[in-house]
Amino acid sequence: MIEELHKSGKTTFVVSNGMNPDVIKKINPTQLYISVSAPNKELFEKINQPQLKDAWTRFNKSLEHLKEKKRGTLRITLIRGWNMIEPENYAKLIKKANPKFVEIKAFMSVGFARQRFAYEDMPLHREIKEFAEKIAKFAGMKIIDEHPISRVVLLMTGDEKTRFLNCL
Repeated sequence: MIEELHKSGKTTFVVSNGMNPDVIKKINPTQLYISVSAPNKELFEKINQPQLKDAWTRFNKSLEHLKEKKRGTLRITLIRGWNMIEPENYAKLIKKANPKFVEIKAFMSVGFARQRFAYEDMPLHREIKEFAEKIAKFAGMKIIDEHPISRVVLLMTGDEKTRFLNCL
């Protein structure tokens, strides 16, 4: 489907939880996101409650495949009191995937997520930015943009103007 859309001049955007590394390796969307919910296996399993016993292994394999993509992005969703720890381990995951961008955003208490986490678990933009700065330091990245209302910070490696323009 992605190839057919590209043939007709369309762009494609895929977001994955990383549970199907063989698919991640095979597909080539315009933009590929892998969602990151935790800096370590124990917390990953606690937050995601995966049904697959090898979920952490699959997730890490997908990160390895992301570095082969032209425009890969990691999306880290932070939950106050849960996963805003170990910025150095998030950096290790980032380095494994070598994405063009890292989007660090706040968990939002909407839809089904309200059944798992409370409104109070939504970090403020200030908290997101402070944690993003720590991750950026360990990962060798820079903050290139932020949107306080959405509680999102965008990281990139290298000369942000040149690299950003080359990614478009």
